[in-house]
Amino acid sequence: MQKDFLGLYRTVFTNDETPKSVGRDECVELIEAAMEVGSPSMDYGNLETGVINLENVKYLRRSILRFMYLYPEVFNEDDSIKACGREKCKSLIYYAYSIRPNGLFGDLDTGWMNPENIIALYKELKKC
Repeated sequence: MQKDFLGLYRTVFTNDETPKSVGRDECVELIEAAMEVGSPSMDYGNLETGVINLENVKYLRRSILRFMYLYPEVFNEDDSIKACGREKCKSLIYYAYSIRPNGLFGDLDTGWMNPENIIALYKELKKC
């Protein structure tokens, strides 16, 4: 079962992205959730100590939020592609790769997307 990364982020960080005074368990859960939703090879922190890699966890959150914001500008509700222009497609691809660097989301230079993989990532992220 996928952990609620954004919910755990709100548990550990304030609205202005400063860490709250929480316990080790909450920090470990956030690190685990980041590893699930983001790249497993990225350093999100130490699971034994609960020390969070602040920059990487914050970057993942910003990338997810930006991806989720851009998705409906590129795709319709039925997951068909809108006539939105290459620049929005390039941005969506960029943020998809920011979340999953080893994914196959499209070409950043041309804006040609792999819609199936982008749609799958969007549906997965909606759950977190």
